[in-house]
Amino acid sequence: MSYDLNKRQKENIRRLTQRANRRIMAVEREFKKQGLKILPEDATGGIQTRQQWETKGKPLSRSVQFESKKDYQKRLKQLQGIAGKTKERDAIYAKKVVQQHARIERKKTIKGVETSLGVDAPPSLEAKLNQMTAAEVKEFWVKFDSKSAQLGREYTSEAALVATTNEFFDEDYERVVEE
Repeated sequence: MSYDLNKRQKENIRRLTQRANRRIMAVEREFKKQGLKILPEDATGGIQTRQQWETKGKPLSRSVQFESKKDYQKRLKQLQGIAGKTKERDAIYAKKVVQQHARIERKKTIKGVETSLGVDAPPSLEAKLNQMTAAEVKEFWVKFDSKSAQLGREYTSEAALVATTNEFFDEDYERVVEE
């Protein structure tokens, strides 16, 4: 048994799906430009990678066939969340999503540095971290992981942080901490 939609409901689903697809694809393009592969879940309705796309060429299917009214309402809510209430262009929306993502990642990085140090991050280091793009933040943590693995049994989060910042910023970490 399937839930039959009226003409208006079908058009609404198709319109919202088209808009949501454009938004998801715009966010994906912008993230690729930044060197990032996984999209933020909240901006894309949970579709973070191409493997999650419902069709070969589009993130969401324009199908208007649903098993129940509950399935229809769930899909409608998902589409409305992605398509959003604003009328801003998709490219502008995508850039804002990338900027917001970078801002959040920088805050997490500063918090991680403070946790590793056990004290507030030095102002000069915090300033450097606040200038990083989302891709640079990702690269910072990849290097941190690499340095952590290299340290092996001698690992401490502070030692890994020292090695990472020395390499990433090309300056003496101890001097940065003293400032």
